[in-house]
Amino acid sequence: PQRANASPAYAVVSFAYDDPPLIEIIINIDQAKRQAPWELKTEILFLYIHGLLHILGYKDNTVKKRSRMLALGKKILDKCGSIS
Repeated sequence: PQRANASPAYAVVSFAYDDPPLIEIIINIDQAKRQAPWELKTEILFLYIHGLLHILGYKDNTVKKRSRMLALGKKILDKCGSIS
């Protein structure tokens, strides 16, 4: 499926903190609804995965990096199987 990029709003932002060790992933549900190429619950999981990839150091600030990151996110999503 193609991802919609009609709006400049962020669908997910993520933060990592050192003290105490903590991560935070915030998903903009309204934006997720607008851009989802599949069911909303699948989009939410995909965005969560995307946020985790950012925390792990992946970047999507160039077309090439974004393409690789989206492909990796989709591969991980596929490994998760169907969502009930």
